[in-house]
Amino acid sequence: MSEPAEDFVDAGYGTIDVVGARTNNLRNVSLSIPKGRLVAFTGVSGSGKTSLAVDTLHSEAQLRYLEGLSPFVRQYITQRNRPKVDRLRGLGATLAVDQRRTNRNPRSTVATISGIDGYLGLLFSRLPALGVGLEVRGTAAHLNSAHFDRKTPEGAVATATARAAAGSRTRN
Repeated sequence: MSEPAEDFVDAGYGTIDVVGARTNNLRNVSLSIPKGRLVAFTGVSGSGKTSLAVDTLHSEAQLRYLEGLSPFVRQYITQRNRPKVDRLRGLGATLAVDQRRTNRNPRSTVATISGIDGYLGLLFSRLPALGVGLEVRGTAAHLNSAHFDRKTPEGAVATATARAAAGSRTRN
């Protein structure tokens, strides 16, 4: 049985603890970042937002991931220096998305930019096999991978229906 998200965070297991970060312009910064929450780093230009998020947290997570690869694979990867930090605890996998807009499509999401949209579709199409039910207009829906593929009639129907509904709302 899983714990509710609130209990998980409050139990002390749901934080990323940073102690003594000194990457770039950070000066011995220590903080605790809650997991399971939307967290934003804000501040004036040069205050260390990118140094903390990308150069410290993401860089350390990448290094930890690379340490799990075999030595054979690691020999082909450029070695990186560890960020200057005394301790990082509770850090999991990270995904960094560039701030620049690489795709002019207004429907692009983090999933489409990072390339995991297909995997998410596959995951959701397998939910019924895992015993996860889905109610659609009072009936149990049986999903498959076609429902999450924009190039199939099943996957395109929801998109077309949503666009039509949005168009009718703007005309009223």
